[in-house]
Amino acid sequence: MAILKYHIGTSKKYKEATIFWQIDQYENIHAGKIMLYDKNTGKRVKSSDGKSDIHWVHKIKSIGHFNLEQCLFGLHLIIESNQQTLAIVESEKTAVIMSVFKPQYIWLATGSKHGFKKDMLQPIKSFKIVAFPDKGEYSDWKQTAINLNAMGYQIIVSEWLEQTNNQPGVDLADVFINEVQNSITHQE
Repeated sequence: MAILKYHIGTSKKYKEATIFWQIDQYENIHAGKIMLYDKNTGKRVKSSDGKSDIHWVHKIKSIGHFNLEQCLFGLHLIIESNQQTLAIVESEKTAVIMSVFKPQYIWLATGSKHGFKKDMLQPIKSFKIVAFPDKGEYSDWKQTAINLNAMGYQIIVSEWLEQTNNQPGVDLADVFINEVQNSITHQE
């Protein structure tokens, strides 16, 4: 269900890699972000230099004169929504997973820690927004929210993850998946 809802694809060029399509509120495709995940850990596969191995559909397809203008992942879901509260996380994978764990929200993703900014959030200005930054990003996202709220946005930044004992970089999906795995282990 979540795969269809978010229009998640797979890449033929990068074996078993996931394509997260960025589709706006008018159903225009802005980009296709390709990321490979380890099927055992669910974590992103890193290149030899330790960086995430991210590719873009427009580059692989050699689309000339392409102007990459990103939008929030999942933005197309607000089209027919009567929900007034949206949840925002950094990772596309986290948005998809949290849509299963907490379906009372429409889950969107910025695609990077620096994607929580006015340009990306402009299409959802009229919604109530709850932001769930990765551990270690709370201060930056909170300051952004303060600035945007002064311009008429309605953003609450959750500090729940910041107050946990988790390592920096851990996100909401990591915590929920860990809790599910622990409960399964304790039931065995």
